[in-house]
Amino acid sequence: TILEAMEWPQLIIFRYGDSDRVVAPFVIGLSSEGNPLMRGYQLEGVSRSGKVDGWRVFQIRKMENVENHQDYFDADDFDFQRYYPWIYRVFKML
Repeated sequence: TILEAMEWPQLIIFRYGDSDRVVAPFVIGLSSEGNPLMRGYQLEGVSRSGKVDGWRVFQIRKMENVENHQDYFDADDFDFQRYYPWIYRVFKML
């Protein structure tokens, strides 16, 4: 679902912890420990920091009920930094 959303690019919605999140997915990869990660820009939902929007890294194993949100986004509207140290191996990047 995430990779499909990245093709268009399309927002996704999922449950993470105690909050539903709406996120623009930008990167899928692995941490140095081999854990699957997704980096994206969160538009809706509350994080542990209490912030709603901003760049986040999500453990894919903790993402529940992942669905396409049906809304599209323009990657150029975000200040995306291609290098990010937590993602050791990249599988797909916008």
